Amino acid sequence: MAMSHTDNVRDLRGKGLSERDAVLVSMKRTKAEAKTDNAPLPSSSEMYPYGLRLDLNDDSLGKLKIESLPKVGKTVQVTAEARVESVSERDDTRGGKRRSLELQITKMAVK
Repeated sequence: MAMSHTDNVRDLRGKGLSERDAVLVSMKRTKAEAKTDNAPLPSSSEMYPYGLRLDLNDDSLGKLKIESLPKVGKTVQVTAEARVESVSERDDTRGGKRRSLELQITKMAVK
């Protein structure tokens, strides 16, 4: 059973963290998730849900003061602030709920 927001906040405080402290969670799709999406897991780019890949062009790299590009495969730290653009919750025919949250990144840093 998923923890409520209040339980998550209590859990964070119990660990000496605040609600604003980031807890990194793997967004990689499981085999079960891929199966429900009716999609195979052929490449690393398809191992994660649609919309989680960022493409930073020359203008964005300049704003972030990234002059030297990292090597392919390197892990970088991304910190961002986003505005909620839309929320949606609906029932589906299988008796479940479908929820979505659309975010527009407005500020970010890459380390």
